[in-house]
Amino acid sequence: AHARIRSIDTARAVALPGMKAVVTGADSRQTGRQQAHDAVYEAAQAAFLEGLPFADALAAEPDVSARLTRDQIEALLDPTGYTGVCSLFAERGAAQARAVAASLR
Repeated sequence: AHARIRSIDTARAVALPGMKAVVTGADSRQTGRQQAHDAVYEAAQAAFLEGLPFADALAAEPDVSARLTRDQIEALLDPTGYTGVCSLFAERGAAQARAVAASLR
């Protein structure tokens, strides 16, 4: 089975404490998915080959710097912005697993 996601309501994610940004596929429409992928790929290659910090390499990409400020790049790369809610998902999953285990006893 498969499905196509037509829209995502990010309101609850944006409201989470510590959330700095929510980026979805809709954001890629402004740039284009392949163009965005290529810019990130080129930045990753430059960072690796030239020994640059990834944020510096991204900021040097014209497609990126035309749409994002350095502060926005830094915020998007800050792991607390995209891993900060992992503990909530893990706690919720663990609670569900405990409930299922308890029902099997």
